[in-house]
Amino acid sequence: MLISQNPTKPNSKNVKVLLIRPSDRSLGKFKKVGGVQHPMNLLSLATYLDNNSIEVGILDLEVEPIKSLKGYDIIGITAMTPNIPQVIELVHLAKLEGAKTVLGGIHPTVLPEDTIKETEADIVVRGEGEISLLEIAKGVPLNKIEGISYRDTTGIKHNPDRKPIENLDEIPIPNRSMLKLNLYTGSASPAIIGNSAVMFTSRGCPNDCNFCSAKYMHGKRVRFRSIGHIMQEVRDINALGFNHITIDDDTFTLNKKRILDFCNEYKKWNMTFDIDARVDTVDNEILSALKKSGCTKIAYGVESGSNKVLKRMRKGITLDQVKKAFKLTREAGIKTQALISIGHIEETKEDVELTKKLISEIEADYLCVSVITPYPKTEVYEYDIEKGYLNNIKWDNYACFKDEILWRTDNFTGDELVKIRDKMYKDFYINIKYILKQVKGLRNFNQLKYYITAALSVIKWRIPK
Repeated sequence: MLISQNPTKPNSKNVKVLLIRPSDRSLGKFKKVGGVQHPMNLLSLATYLDNNSIEVGILDLEVEPIKSLKGYDIIGITAMTPNIPQVIELVHLAKLEGAKTVLGGIHPTVLPEDTIKETEADIVVRGEGEISLLEIAKGVPLNKIEGISYRDTTGIKHNPDRKPIENLDEIPIPNRSMLKLNLYTGSASPAIIGNSAVMFTSRGCPNDCNFCSAKYMHGKRVRFRSIGHIMQEVRDINALGFNHITIDDDTFTLNKKRILDFCNEYKKWNMTFDIDARVDTVDNEILSALKKSGCTKIAYGVESGSNKVLKRMRKGITLDQVKKAFKLTREAGIKTQALISIGHIEETKEDVELTKKLISEIEADYLCVSVITPYPKTEVYEYDIEKGYLNNIKWDNYACFKDEILWRTDNFTGDELVKIRDKMYKDFYINIKYILKQVKGLRNFNQLKYYITAALSVIKWRIPK
């Protein structure tokens, strides 16, 4: 379908939009450990459109099947790298119903022209999507819309980037009633038990890790929502019956004063929460405030036990900072999760052994190990392309939790990386000391039920036979 560069402007009140999240087929049984999170990015877009008189619906293929794509003028699809084959199928189905197709997400943001060619989608929204998608829905001529790439009769066009929304409080609080909340039965984060929601309080990440493409989506400059605006959302979440919130910011603890202000307000709601943080952004004062306000878990991006590897990936942390953060967090009474990755540029067997040693030393409560995935436009991707490590690998194989890794690194084959990853899981979780620690900490039947389910899922999913 070719889109006119200057289409007739439709009546936006009559335009119907459907936003779709494809399912993540790489996680398998692991979804029982962490559950399926609410599609917050799509929900933000949908709420923004709805507040501007656009009729919009959400189809989350993580929790429900496709019934019909009929009757929609615009179908928008989140396109992550491993989901591109699904996206191609969805674009085809949408076109059969005569809908205009719009893709968003990190993959089309970094590879807009390739994505349009491969999927045959009509339009790609690059980066932050609220304003661009609204203008598409309102019929603004495509050549006037910043931040999009699109196909017209003469080829593929790339408009100038759109500047990020400066004041995030201008983005309406996500309307969770637009989701079929009864379909989301898992927790929002591993080791979180109960009825949990997901929330973002900022956009952007100031760091420059060589394996991460997040900076292309929201930029390296961090924009923060005000505490008042955040608490309005907390109030809405509380009213829906949730008792826990997973705060999914790239790094929640960047601004100390903001964290302390957040904690002072959040503790009034008698709800728990968990966060992601960098080991170099916490201290006793922050951890004490987090604990008192209901923080039950902090996931730290540890990545490696080798200072050499940490430096090569531009992580910007040291092993001493890692050890100190885990010690202080444990002393504060907050559970810890170590996020470990293997398969880094120039990583050796000796580096992997150092990582195993660090895992043992920091005594995390939970462990997540992934194989570094060479996502497009990252330094890891460019390095692997130059080395010839990514020849003939299809997009659906670009997933860090798959049972089969088709690329290699300088010192490891894909099969070797999978075996190392699975052995790390086995050594950590199938360990009598760890098991006794978890049993000792059980407080009720729901916790026991969760840990049995999680343990069986991990064993089936990752533990070598």
